[in-house]
Amino acid sequence: MVVAAFVPSGPIIIGLDHTLERRRGPHIGPAGRFYDASRRADTPKPTSRGLRWLNAMVPADVPFAGRIWGLPVLTALRPSMAVVTRMRKDARLFDPPSHYEDKPGRPARKGARQPLLPARLADPATRWLRAVQSSRTSWRSNGWIEYTHGTAPWHHGGKPIVPILWVLVRYPDGRRRAGGLPVHGHGRRAA
Repeated sequence: MVVAAFVPSGPIIIGLDHTLERRRGPHIGPAGRFYDASRRADTPKPTSRGLRWLNAMVPADVPFAGRIWGLPVLTALRPSMAVVTRMRKDARLFDPPSHYEDKPGRPARKGARQPLLPARLADPATRWLRAVQSSRTSWRSNGWIEYTHGTAPWHHGGKPIVPILWVLVRYPDGRRRAGGLPVHGHGRRAA
């Protein structure tokens, strides 16, 4: 109905945005802590507890409004399922375990050891992808970064093994040191 009324011809553009609905209380299961754009950036943690809704909108020129509006056509609850954090360069990453049905004993929880992140930086066979680095207000000129990524079970002494998606970032112009980020799956394998 929105497309037929406001975009009868031409390409259909879908815009995505998320909205934080502030909610408190122990009985709101999918609530989490999310970035709150309305709070001041100089506060220690500009986050609020609530529900994050993902909205798909059709940008349309509404005649009586005199401007373009984003008319929502689909809204879905997007609970917090991942954690993004820094990772040490000497992190112990492994291949997934190989499963042998006839092998006695406990099943393996990890496979062969993967190279350390500094070894991946120095390896000429590492496949690097390029992306423009964005800022909150605009696209920076010549702000290119290069990154590589993969999945691995991560093991730290005395902690359970966690499947992660890791990302290693480097700056071709040398303005910052390279670093790694794991994206942890919460209760499921990250992909």
